[in-house]
Amino acid sequence: MNLFWKKNPCEKCNLKFKTIEELMQHKQIVHGKEYLYDCKKCEKSFTNMNDMRTHLQRFHSYKNN
Repeated sequence: MNLFWKKNPCEKCNLKFKTIEELMQHKQIVHGKEYLYDCKKCEKSFTNMNDMRTHLQRFHSYKNN
């Protein structure tokens, strides 16, 4: 029995991922730059996850584990 449910489907190809980060990486790699990384706390968008993480840490007190 698989204990890890993949709850995050890609709207383009219906593959499912365990985390939002995995889904976002998939979108960027497989489906190209048409998908941006959007900050859920404000209206900013980023072309890669590292830039979004930096933004979250600087402006929204996000702690990276």
